[in-house]
Amino acid sequence: MSADRRSIKLNSTANLQKAQDGINWVANGRTKDGWTLVLTRKRSDIQNARLWAILGEIVKQRPEHHGMKMSADDYKILFVHGLRKEARFIFDLDGEGMIPIAYSSSNLTVSEFSDLFEIIEVWCAREGIEISQDEPERKAA
Repeated sequence: MSADRRSIKLNSTANLQKAQDGINWVANGRTKDGWTLVLTRKRSDIQNARLWAILGEIVKQRPEHHGMKMSADDYKILFVHGLRKEARFIFDLDGEGMIPIAYSSSNLTVSEFSDLFEIIEVWCAREGIEISQDEPERKAA
């Protein structure tokens, strides 16, 4: 995510007003070249449940990846990294080595989550891993 990108959570009256001000700003033509107002949703609960169900199936069928024992979270990090196609590294605490910074799937939009499923499904097909196409049931609140 670029440094000039800002998000407003619509979870309070003040934030709703900020969003409305931004919409009015754009509607009144007070935009600069290259600036766009984007409204997106984060992943849905159903997408999240489906992701963890698929990751669980992958771990059962392929508990190791290139000789390393993998958890569902390890596979999630691997697939999210594949979605982003870029890497960030920082120095470790001693400053002697480098470690990758993981991307968070919680920041993915619905569209990006759909792309993530496509990456996972293609990889599973290539590796002979069968995943269920059943939609997970929504848990009662």
